[in-house]
Amino acid sequence: MADVGQSKNYLLGLFDFPRRLQELRKLPPLASLKGYEPKNILHDFIAGLVIAALSIPISMGYAQVAGLPPVYGLYASVVPATVFALMTSTRSIVFGMDGAAVAVTAHVLLGTGIALGTDQVLAVMPLLTILVAGFLLLFAFTRAGRLVHYVPEPVMNGFILGISITIILSQVPSLCGGPALSFGALHDYAANVNIPSIAISAFSLVALFFMDVYAPKLPSALIVLAIALLFAIAFGLEAQGVKVLGEMPTGLPSFNPPNFAPHEIALFIGGAFSIALAVSIESMLTLNVFSMRERQRPHGNRELFSMALGNVAGSLIGCPPCSASLSRTAAAKSSGGVSQLASIFGALAIAAFVLVLSPFLRYLPQPALASVVVFAMVKVVDFGALNRYVWTNQLAFTSLIIVACVVVLFGAIAGVAVGVILSLMVNHARSHLTGQRKLMGFAIDEYVGEVTVPSNLIVEYFEGFLSFSNIDHRIEEARMRHADNIDTVILDISGVTDIDATASEAIRSYMQALNSEGFYVRVVRGLTIANDRYARYELRRIIENVDAYPTVKSAIDDVNRMKESELLDVKAD
Repeated sequence: MADVGQSKNYLLGLFDFPRRLQELRKLPPLASLKGYEPKNILHDFIAGLVIAALSIPISMGYAQVAGLPPVYGLYASVVPATVFALMTSTRSIVFGMDGAAVAVTAHVLLGTGIALGTDQVLAVMPLLTILVAGFLLLFAFTRAGRLVHYVPEPVMNGFILGISITIILSQVPSLCGGPALSFGALHDYAANVNIPSIAISAFSLVALFFMDVYAPKLPSALIVLAIALLFAIAFGLEAQGVKVLGEMPTGLPSFNPPNFAPHEIALFIGGAFSIALAVSIESMLTLNVFSMRERQRPHGNRELFSMALGNVAGSLIGCPPCSASLSRTAAAKSSGGVSQLASIFGALAIAAFVLVLSPFLRYLPQPALASVVVFAMVKVVDFGALNRYVWTNQLAFTSLIIVACVVVLFGAIAGVAVGVILSLMVNHARSHLTGQRKLMGFAIDEYVGEVTVPSNLIVEYFEGFLSFSNIDHRIEEARMRHADNIDTVILDISGVTDIDATASEAIRSYMQALNSEGFYVRVVRGLTIANDRYARYELRRIIENVDAYPTVKSAIDDVNRMKESELLDVKAD
């Protein structure tokens, strides 16, 4: 009943526009730099160089996927990224062109009969991007940022897999130096490929793989492109049929406002909604992941507002729609970045590259650039989750594969819609069975009398069926109960009768965040038999790297012993 009440309140507040506007106005520029310490500038500067090193090759490749000249990928890494960095309240999200938004954009353009790589794309892109920005503003006003909580993990993994396959297939002509891939004439395709192009692609992919395994901190994409460029110049690869980037414009982008012709708005309005939905899903998932790691509470609607402003700025210079980038955000954090200054430093480095070095890219082989895009797409896929589903949850694996196939065949929005419907059906069946079956099991020892809970400790109880549709609310409720004096959190999951992959991953991330904040964390899980092998597997994943206790009392006693031991060590020193 509580979930029903929350849904009712959410629906009633959807169109409370004065309140929504007031909430969004609370987002001042540079909110992410609140409390910033100057000692972190060097860390952000280094992270900014890493962002630039990744963004230059990948964004140029993504621009080509969207049907634009590669330089527009660089523009998108400067102007929209800077506007977002100035307006966002999250510290680390890197904004720019990314896989899902790019793939859906290409789908939309092709669906309207526009050939990629033509002047038509340059003409219509400003309008398409500003329409996407308009939908993002609408999503922010209607608090749609929280809807991502209802997208389960298998569906998102299937979505990412489908998008990755779509982009990889789109890069086959560039990899092979042949014509556009046609499944009706595969037997003729081999006769039209270019052998030097295949050799460059093979070398690039192998080099990217080995550097990723043996030297992951190197800017592998830039190194591969630099080697390919030198080879192309030294051996005259263009004369051997290898396609190169060709002349690239220098200088900053020119002002290119959207053309608001009524017939064009009608033509692109549906596609813009699809792109905005893909941007929202991809960005909100990235936001949730890194907000948890940074001990921040995610403000999805405010970030949608910031993304809308970034895309408005991009539309004025002809950039394609942009979103949060999972791969570049992760790279920035692993490089020591602590704030949005890293994104700003990265944008400045890319701007300097555009002004000074872009003319030297004239001979850059397109097979090498396509290889960077393909490798980035392979890295985005969570193969660990696929393997986990194969062995423990065939229903989740089936849902993932169905979603991926629907995305490839019918587009991203159809894939997510089908996946959510499948997940709701499966979860309804599992929750029904959970209600029908009695929970069997016992505790190693029983409580004797009442347990005295210290004032600096809180016990959080997770019970029943935990799934993608309720786990975020459960964790948020638990978070809101934390007082300033709390230093110990005990998670009692003994009452969990069923759990899905999204919920187990959310609890694992929650525990990691608590540990990083300095809390003492303990998990209580009595010897309770869960409903099936999959639920037992997911529960084991939660406790695999922590000590699990049979009762709350035993967990409290262990924490007290640890605190006493630490106090004795301090006195001894």
